[in-house]
Amino acid sequence: MKNRNKSILILMMLMLTLTIVGLSGCANKEKEETIKIWNKTGYEININDNKIKKDEAFELKKREKKADKYDINISYNDGSKYALGSIKISDINSKIEIRYEDGITYLLYETKNGKIVNTKKEELNKQNEQKTKQDSTENNDQSQKEQVGSNKNQNNGATENEEPSSNDTGTHESSNNNNCVDVDDPNNYY
Repeated sequence: MKNRNKSILILMMLMLTLTIVGLSGCANKEKEETIKIWNKTGYEININDNKIKKDEAFELKKREKKADKYDINISYNDGSKYALGSIKISDINSKIEIRYEDGITYLLYETKNGKIVNTKKEELNKQNEQKTKQDSTENNDQSQKEQVGSNKNQNNGATENEEPSSNDTGTHESSNNNNCVDVDDPNNYY
């Protein structure tokens, strides 16, 4: 009986050891899922330097304990680039679609709680803000050029007591000429 109790005790200790080792091994392993990022733009694109043909997918491995944000940067073969923002990986159900419609590149995906997220309006707003900013900059540049041109017209020649600037290539007559014309001079043409 003593040997039997010893065997049961050893067996229980062995099972406890295996359970502890097994649990600690599971704690260190990260659960890994895959999210497919589908190219539904109709064009070949690069996503964060990964080339993806149209209607194909890029597999993104997501780990529970790793960084949860993923920045999506797209470039087309014509050189145009789009930063489509940062997504929270743990919120994504299983796939993300990158779409192109009406001149807008955007994301479409489903969250784990069933919400459909479409970033087209967001991307359209960003595009409009950039266009407004660009138009404002161009208008400001044009206003500055007009102002500079106006200043040049006002100060085209030298004043009576001022010498012309060294980059002024126009010819200047002395102020004592009084616009007199010698009628006998053959170089005067009327």
